Amino acid sequence: MKNKNMFTGWKAVFDFTIKQNTNSKNFKLVTILIAVFAFIALSAINIIYGLVTSEEEEKMELKNAIICDETGLINDELALFKEMFAEDIKDIEIELGNEKAETVADKYIKDENDTIVLKIYKDTVDENDVFKIDVLVPEASNVDADSANAFADLFVGYFENMKLMNSGIEGDKLVAILTPLSVSINKTGEDADTVGEFIIKMIVPMLYSLIFYMMLILYGQSISNCVIAEKVSKLMETLLTSVTPYAVITGKVLGMATVAIGQLLLWIVSGIAGFLLGDVIAEKFVPGYTNIVMEVIELVQKDAAKAFTPGAIILFVFSMCISFIMYCVFVALLSSGVKQADKLNVAITPYMLVVMVGFFLSYLAPISGEMEIVNKISSYIPPIAAYKLPGDILIGVASNVEIIVGNILILATTFVLVVITGKIYKKKVF
Repeated sequence: MKNKNMFTGWKAVFDFTIKQNTNSKNFKLVTILIAVFAFIALSAINIIYGLVTSEEEEKMELKNAIICDETGLINDELALFKEMFAEDIKDIEIELGNEKAETVADKYIKDENDTIVLKIYKDTVDENDVFKIDVLVPEASNVDADSANAFADLFVGYFENMKLMNSGIEGDKLVAILTPLSVSINKTGEDADTVGEFIIKMIVPMLYSLIFYMMLILYGQSISNCVIAEKVSKLMETLLTSVTPYAVITGKVLGMATVAIGQLLLWIVSGIAGFLLGDVIAEKFVPGYTNIVMEVIELVQKDAAKAFTPGAIILFVFSMCISFIMYCVFVALLSSGVKQADKLNVAITPYMLVVMVGFFLSYLAPISGEMEIVNKISSYIPPIAAYKLPGDILIGVASNVEIIVGNILILATTFVLVVITGKIYKKKVF
């Protein structure tokens, strides 16, 4: 027999493991059903959300608005008003009235119409001068109170600007007054995060940690069962005559990891496809529909240039895969010493504990602002880095040193676990 190195024959075990785990009717049925469910559910969510929000959206049911200004402050023929609220009033014909508001309104009293008249004037209340806006709705008008109030609210915002523009304040000072004010908190010497960057740093790492945790919980038991399957059936003695125990462990773990990642990717792609289809359908058939998720994504792409770049996505996938494989080898190590299936749950208890601790530490990291040093160190501790490092790579906050050293440590840990597992595996078989 030819001399064998540590991993001779792993490819054969790898192929066999994949075929063994994907050929069953149960696996195919579950995989397809969950993919279909993800597609339909995420598509339906967008459509239902669109229908619900469209019912709540206020639409102004009016066609004409006549503005009667008795203050003398409106001198731009309403150009600014039409520009400020172009989308809201695009279907409304707006004009300045040349007569008293009551006179204009009287012309529409008995004729059926979709018209309102706004009277802007100055009055005295408790010896103080105030500006007032009266909305006059002709008796025969079809305009409801909600539409009239909605239009008046828009006009109030415009009129506040007109008051400032007619105040005599110099142009630069007026611009300063009208400039919005926002507050952000950042440490001295650091650039303040934009809204998109804040969303990215908070949400993405927590979401990735949750998904990775679910992967480990979902597939950990399957991998441990796969590791002891041949031992229970007494086939391992025969298998080890042609391949090394290290090749057995490597092939089995890589095979199961490939099946798990492939299955998960199929579900994610199905969900995304359903989400996009639902978005297209809702946008086409639901008036006034807006997708909050798509708006957040656009904001993130605009504000966080380092996030989701092609290079970051490639490194993220690589780091996530080797991290998952490391945990798979760890559960295989704990399972390698088990000879009876009924003792498997007790044997993998340390795995479950490490999985939970790693999850909670990484999940809470984005909101633990006072633990920056701990967060940095965790990128070099493989069980925690498996949760934290891929997410940090994806959003562009991981340094080159963290990426290189962190991934090397994960790979090294995986190799050591494979060697230890192989030795235990062989020792327990013979």
